[in-house]
Amino acid sequence: MKRLILPLTLLLLLLLSTSDLLAQKEVYDMIGKKMNNVIKTFGKPTYHDKSNPDLECIFYQTKDHRIAFVGNQNGIYQVEKCVFYNGKNAASNSFTQMLKKCCQKGFEVDSLDTYEYELKYSGITMNLSLYENSVLNKFEVRIKASGNEG
Repeated sequence: MKRLILPLTLLLLLLLSTSDLLAQKEVYDMIGKKMNNVIKTFGKPTYHDKSNPDLECIFYQTKDHRIAFVGNQNGIYQVEKCVFYNGKNAASNSFTQMLKKCCQKGFEVDSLDTYEYELKYSGITMNLSLYENSVLNKFEVRIKASGNEG
């Protein structure tokens, strides 16, 4: 039994570090980049769809994150990231920090609602929102970003 503790601990640390990596990366920075840059930055995807030569999709998912990248041979033009939280305070803090980062980076901010903002910066349009998912009994901070296609 003691022999299993070390490998299980290492596996748990690996899973947590992958989750942290997904949480820390700003997905909107990938707009305009090539798909192979996504894999270099985020690692092996959960699913990679290359069935259509004109449209490529890369998906990542953990228990608390879901990220999708959509692009073509010219680069990524759409990204969606959803982060799940058990409580509203944690979700609200994350939402506020993301909004602050975007303001510091120079995004123009337009408030659509208390927890929904449209942000624009250098060819990127992004929607940042927080809402309660009653089906999962969690709170979600969602980022949808798009840029000029190709």
